[in-house]
Amino acid sequence: MSAADFVKLRKLTEKDGEPAEAILQRAATQLKGLAEKANVELRVLPANGRGPKVSHFLQLTPAGATLLPSAPPGMPTLVTIATPDVFRSIAAGTYSPLQAYLDGKLKVHGNVGVGQQMIQRLAGSGTQTAVCPTLTSENWRLDGIGVGSLTLTGQYFTHGGTVRIVYDWGGGQYEKIVAADATGAWTATESNLSCGDIPGHPGVGVIVTATDLATGQYVTKNYSTPCS
Repeated sequence: MSAADFVKLRKLTEKDGEPAEAILQRAATQLKGLAEKANVELRVLPANGRGPKVSHFLQLTPAGATLLPSAPPGMPTLVTIATPDVFRSIAAGTYSPLQAYLDGKLKVHGNVGVGQQMIQRLAGSGTQTAVCPTLTSENWRLDGIGVGSLTLTGQYFTHGGTVRIVYDWGGGQYEKIVAADATGAWTATESNLSCGDIPGHPGVGVIVTATDLATGQYVTKNYSTPCS
């Protein structure tokens, strides 16, 4: 997959040096129909590492988005962090947000599903949704003596596609099929997994492989399953 395959935003800038507030206000007018309410903090770092960090705040609802003058109460649903150059390149439609994330130029914390919905609504014409399977937000829970449950979230799979998940705990494997939603995300919980390490693999209790069946792309990740 090349950088050209990643979704870029439609052009949200009008001139060089335009204030970030004006760009975000323009984006806010195009953010309607989100599935949930969310507060998004867009944190812009100084390009040379000097000077103050500047944060902008968007309040999202199914009816639309509002650029707020200050942080709303409570923790933000999603935080994005970038330098001014990266922010403007994304807003200008020349740099894909996903490519920026994979390049380490865009940091994302919180509910990435909200970010995916924003990208969908701001995507430029002629771009396609990238498939770049990723496993995130793992949660291991000990349910009883020797067994527990592992919950995983997958991102950037084929929108509405099918995913095969294989759990390998050293002494055997278990396979299940799940469906990705309209944003390419899914969440799956597997119970009755044995706790403890796979022999010869310190700190690894289960190896999970998730395959996007539409493209054949897959991701593998090791997880710890402690007994205490």
